[in-house]
Amino acid sequence: LDGDAIVIVGDTLIIEPGSVIGLGASFEIRIEGTLLADSATFNQGGSIFSSAGFVRFSNCQFRSLQGGITFWGGSGKVDHCTIDRTSETGITFRETDSSSVRNSRISHSGDYGIKISQTDEVDVTDNLISGNSTHDFNHPALFIDSGSPQVIRGNIIEDNHGQGIGVWTLTETAAPRIEQNIVRRNFTGITLVNAPAHIENNIIVANYQQGNANSGAGIYAGYPSSQGVVMRNYIAGNYY
Repeated sequence: LDGDAIVIVGDTLIIEPGSVIGLGASFEIRIEGTLLADSATFNQGGSIFSSAGFVRFSNCQFRSLQGGITFWGGSGKVDHCTIDRTSETGITFRETDSSSVRNSRISHSGDYGIKISQTDEVDVTDNLISGNSTHDFNHPALFIDSGSPQVIRGNIIEDNHGQGIGVWTLTETAAPRIEQNIVRRNFTGITLVNAPAHIENNIIVANYQQGNANSGAGIYAGYPSSQGVVMRNYIAGNYY
């Protein structure tokens, strides 16, 4: 691209297998209609922003983007993709319907790996979320803000510089189901802030940073309303 590109309402853009899209240092693909991409590569900075559109990425590679992928309204589906070395957040969902990220790798994002804000209809299943929060150690690799995603299941969340999973109630109750994940070797494992989450059948181990007394909670639950359900987890080798 040598400028921003917009897929307007009513239009469909299909990106075919083998395509390579260079986004330039700061250009944006904005989707107000429909974007379907299979086995394509997006690189060279820039960002992808869906504004109430429908987007489906399958088997795609996203390398060294600036702003990452944002789904704001509408629906976004990411399946069998790699999102690596995004300068900011890898994938953002806000106020979306029927959205998902499955069987994908989100790694080495400067900020959050995945951020879910004010939305319940997101399925995060069977992903590898690793090495994120390289620029901001206070931000979780998987951050859920004022929403209760339907499924957070079967993910490996490991070796992130900040929290593995962070769930915060800021404007609406955040009470997701977090099940069958492996959460290991992060700054902390799972952090709840006023969030009554359901945490079941996870493996939460070895979350700490050597010599850092502020790190290392397997599960941290802060503030009165963080009274969810914690059952049948394996929790070991954390500082706390």
